[in-house]
Amino acid sequence: MPEYFIEHITDVSEYFEIMAANQNCVVGYRGPDAIMWDGKLHTLSLDGPDGAGGAAAKALGTNSKGDIVGSWGTQGFARRADGTTIYLGSLLSHESSLADINDVGLAVGTYQQAGKSGIFTFDLNTNAVVDFGAPALVDQVQATAINNSGDIVCKDRSTVIDSQAIFLLRSGVFLYLGIASNLSARMPQIDNNGLVGANRKPTRQGSYTTEVSVYDIARPQLGWQPKGHLVIFDMNDTGIFAGTRSMGFPGASVVAPGWSWGTNSLSSGEWVPLCAQRVNNAGEIFGVSTRWDAYPDMLGGDRRNFRGTLSPPPVNFRLEHPMLMRWPAPSAPWWVLPPVPHPPHGPWPSSPNDLDANSQEIVRGLMLNRLAQDLTDEQARELIKNASLDVIMRAVERLRR
Repeated sequence: MPEYFIEHITDVSEYFEIMAANQNCVVGYRGPDAIMWDGKLHTLSLDGPDGAGGAAAKALGTNSKGDIVGSWGTQGFARRADGTTIYLGSLLSHESSLADINDVGLAVGTYQQAGKSGIFTFDLNTNAVVDFGAPALVDQVQATAINNSGDIVCKDRSTVIDSQAIFLLRSGVFLYLGIASNLSARMPQIDNNGLVGANRKPTRQGSYTTEVSVYDIARPQLGWQPKGHLVIFDMNDTGIFAGTRSMGFPGASVVAPGWSWGTNSLSSGEWVPLCAQRVNNAGEIFGVSTRWDAYPDMLGGDRRNFRGTLSPPPVNFRLEHPMLMRWPAPSAPWWVLPPVPHPPHGPWPSSPNDLDANSQEIVRGLMLNRLAQDLTDEQARELIKNASLDVIMRAVERLRR
């Protein structure tokens, strides 16, 4: 069974929030500074378009080439591996931030305008910006990831964290994928195999914890398939999910095809890893630790950043590994769950701007009814379904008059 060798890469005074990782570096921020660690800790030199500096910066995404994207003040930035930086204030007239960049050099971000948000892409090769707006009737959308095929995932951040709608943006069309729960800042994620990862409410009767689930955009008929008990923070292209335990005390945990790992497998020491925040395609994890005397309080105590290196490295499993596709699997770990068939999701409705008020109410009611189908709480599901039907029927009656 693979194990992680844990080493700390920062001391307490150097701790920073890790936002993205590749095989060569991790990036994030500490206070007003964008940070990169590549064996040594660096504060990125981001002086702004006029060279005067003075704005808070966050490094939020990176690719295998070492390009970095994020936010500088109220505008997004893209920093090439050679250090040259583009600030988006000259290209966009409103607030913006870039969340992720793929290996082709296409970045995705979110902009704010007149109290609403939308999704856009920025091409680091041509400086071209493309505005995709937002799903119909969604005022607050947030882009979180883009893969090398240009597929983008985003979420409706106007709803509570325990029931956020997830969307796939593909070829300019928003597709509704379902409801997620306990989403961290960078979730949902999408890998280069077309798998979307997020936390979902348990699908098993009597289960009370959170499950990491995947949605294969090439096989939508499978719907969301649970893969284990974990509050997911990141995923890589080899099927490794990184995060923290979803049951009991918090602790850094990894779920992968055929094996799992958690903080409990560490020998005792002064520091305990709380959360594996990022995982790269080499299987290395990066996260945050706290002192034993502060454990399990995730919000208190001193913090340090750690790196976990696999020994031995895992076989390059895919999520289609037979153990995950048979049930019951011989000697299956407790976290291996059977695939759950789910009806495919269709395109999000087109913009209702041209509809009259009653027709818009019907669309809203239909959307509420569709969202209710993903709720596992039967009482809440029936409550929302009944409310959506009332909305539809009232609108229909007004149209008949």
